[in-house]
Amino acid sequence: MFVCEVKNYGRSGQTLVIPDTGDWEIYEEDKFLKSKPSAFVQNERHCNATAAFIKEHLGIQVPIIPVVIIANDEVAIDRQTQNAVIRAGDIYSFVENWQDAVDYRTQRQIVQAFEENMLDVNDFPVKLNRDRAGYLNSVIEELVPYLQANEKIAVELTKMHAQGMTFSKILMMIIAVLCMIPAIDSGILGIGFVVCCLLIVYCARSTLATILGCVSLVCLIAVFLTESPAFLAVAIIGTVISGRMTFK
Repeated sequence: MFVCEVKNYGRSGQTLVIPDTGDWEIYEEDKFLKSKPSAFVQNERHCNATAAFIKEHLGIQVPIIPVVIIANDEVAIDRQTQNAVIRAGDIYSFVENWQDAVDYRTQRQIVQAFEENMLDVNDFPVKLNRDRAGYLNSVIEELVPYLQANEKIAVELTKMHAQGMTFSKILMMIIAVLCMIPAIDSGILGIGFVVCCLLIVYCARSTLATILGCVSLVCLIAVFLTESPAFLAVAIIGTVISGRMTFK
């Protein structure tokens, strides 16, 4: 018995690579296009089901020959397997090369068993989704301009954010230099405070954290010049909040 699995893979100018195991692959001018599940695996299940059917209804075992038929004569075939893979036009000669393994009476019994258990032909109505497809296409056409505009806005916002962060860091460096001048007179503690604020502002991951760090640096200048506890409190609070936002 020949169990045939028919596939219509590929087209003119393409090559169907059929390995012994694994998925089949389709190439065009040495460029990989796509892969297909192995027809051998599928056909093996059909062979097992056929053998089980004959065993159940006739109580005999007959040789089952799996054959994969490529219905497309245009695609080139690179067969890297010993499994039977033939063109549709080679079916007759392929079958003729095999000798009958069972007598004619047994052949008729097998055919009769299949005919008696054959499923009725089912009608599979074709659902036309033309209206639905048209509606989806119209929705897509309406959405595409908005998506394109949204992408442009996103790009501009990204540029503005990058420019804003660059400006903030430049401002921070200027303020830091101004802070260092009076901080030198305040000793190691003052310099350490300025360096801490400088580090937080430099590592800030948001504009708000950068602004709070810069405010802290400005308040430090006021602290060094006026020794005001209010400015010191604002500088400490701004540093703590900015630090938490940066290193959380």
